[in-house]
Amino acid sequence: MLLTDKYKPKTLTQIIGNPGEIKKIITWALNWQRGEKGKPLLISGPTGVGKTSIAYALSKQFDWGLFELNASDLRNKDNTQKTVGIASENTTLFGKTRLILIDDVDKMSSTKDRGGTSVISFFIKNSKQPIILTADDLWDRKLSSLRSSCTKIQLKKINTSTIKKYLNNIAKKEEIDIDEDKINEIASLNSGDVRAALNDLQAKNINVNRDRQVNVFDALRIIFKTKIYSEARKASFDVNIDHNMFKLWIDENIPREYEKVQDIAKAYDYLSKADVFDGRIYKRQYWGFLRYSTDLMTAGVSLSKEEKYRKFTPYAFPSYIRKMGSSKSKRASNKQISSKLKRHIHGSTKKIVTSFDVLSGIFQEDILGSMGFYRLDTSEIAYVMGVSEAQVKKMIKKAEKENIPIPTKKIITQNIEKNKEDKNNPLDEF
Repeated sequence: MLLTDKYKPKTLTQIIGNPGEIKKIITWALNWQRGEKGKPLLISGPTGVGKTSIAYALSKQFDWGLFELNASDLRNKDNTQKTVGIASENTTLFGKTRLILIDDVDKMSSTKDRGGTSVISFFIKNSKQPIILTADDLWDRKLSSLRSSCTKIQLKKINTSTIKKYLNNIAKKEEIDIDEDKINEIASLNSGDVRAALNDLQAKNINVNRDRQVNVFDALRIIFKTKIYSEARKASFDVNIDHNMFKLWIDENIPREYEKVQDIAKAYDYLSKADVFDGRIYKRQYWGFLRYSTDLMTAGVSLSKEEKYRKFTPYAFPSYIRKMGSSKSKRASNKQISSKLKRHIHGSTKKIVTSFDVLSGIFQEDILGSMGFYRLDTSEIAYVMGVSEAQVKKMIKKAEKENIPIPTKKIITQNIEKNKEDKNNPLDEF
């Protein structure tokens, strides 16, 4: 029998490592037992840290039924609606609470699993049963619609000393003939992966060729804490994250780690040079420049500091991505309205958006004529003016009651020319 099966945790107290996060999970489960429904849990962490084991242990400890799904079960929107929808509404056949485990949600493909994530997001907001989702990478873009709807539990990799103690106890129980040095080496080389360490213990073998990946926080820690060129450079190859996304993470956290002005300046100088090479890659499609960009943004940033900062730094998700996400609908509206206005105002979307204040004045003066001339609907007029659609409709009703004639194109053109005379008018740029 495999040791990973034999020693699979049956209660949450048997999970090794992350005691603070385990307490949060127990509290969450106890609240469900009392009828206090909480948000689903989104448990993230490196491979082998115990994400799935937590769900299994939880179901046994609280005597809940377990309904398990993974990315391959959620191939499309219709399938996801049937599977997750039914499970989230009903208890088990015997009336027990049903724990729904959706494993590896970050493994869902953006093409093959199209619609699956959005459907999961809908059901977890309305579920009558507790739900646990697991992911290696909490900050994967595919999870953006799920993160805000869940309570986030981030598990850290298990430290080497904890794994050593765990392996020693099991070796004694199983009477495995293995010396202390080899156990220490197994614990060290498995980088916090308990499952892999147990497999190596059972085989009495040290698997040095196993693919090791680090999460983005560990990779940042390596870059910011080391002063060795090769270690900093290697961090970019070990982390499972897009090159440009990793660059944004580094950009966000330079001022969090470095305190001296000259260190920050040097780091951003190297990062900007990496950006120059990336620009050349996309323009010329010469991917040989990628090695220069990678070295500059990792080793360059790492070697920018005069000395190591011996402190704990809470690294943060790139604010640029967060801002872009929150402004997505606004940018879409700007683009849509500008495309209509381009028939009459020649310029880029950016320039037209800067003229919204001027256009707002024109709309206020003649709402009916403006709608007819610019071919904008009430919601678009409201967006440009910065008011509610209801206010625009009131303006239209008032204008219609007063029998204000719809101006001709000539009158509208005169209004625009009049506004151009103002030197501070953004329309001057056109």
